[in-house]
Amino acid sequence: MRTRHPDALPERHAEGDPRIGGALCPDCYDYEAAARWNANLGALWRRTITYLPASSRLGGLSVAALRSQVRVAYAKVAEFQARGAVHVHAVIRLDGPDGPDTAPAGGATAQRLAEAVARTAARVSVTVEDRRSRADRRWGSLVDIRPIPRNTSVGDADRVAVAGYLAKYATKDAGIGGGLDRRIRVKG
Repeated sequence: MRTRHPDALPERHAEGDPRIGGALCPDCYDYEAAARWNANLGALWRRTITYLPASSRLGGLSVAALRSQVRVAYAKVAEFQARGAVHVHAVIRLDGPDGPDTAPAGGATAQRLAEAVARTAARVSVTVEDRRSRADRRWGSLVDIRPIPRNTSVGDADRVAVAGYLAKYATKDAGIGGGLDRRIRVKG
């Protein structure tokens, strides 16, 4: 999922631009809200994955029946952008009940999963309170969802594309600090 603040300008900076990493409007940027976003991103992700099966609406199955026939698997990378905000990249897949070697039941397709991810991302939120206010944190309006068709052949271009996508973001900051500052996890 890719999100961007709705007021963000579509400006591209040249490499080395001194404005990279700073707020577009330093006087109006809410630094505390950005810190709360980063701090609550894990809870927002957990809710997304938890509520995803209920949003899938596959075959009219109850959530309990669906979970016995379909397994949600994912790999995600949380990327810290130059401005300090966390940006999430994820590959989400539906497997059969015994993992990736079994097909999911209930008419599960990449398109139906993409629709379920979009519905779930639009609905989930985490309520964040501080001493002055209470606010809901949501994914935002710019969630980028692209179905990846299932193709299990050896040398599959889709598998190579997925591996490249995850590797790009898992290692993007590795050169800056001399190595990864977090574990890479694959859940499923």
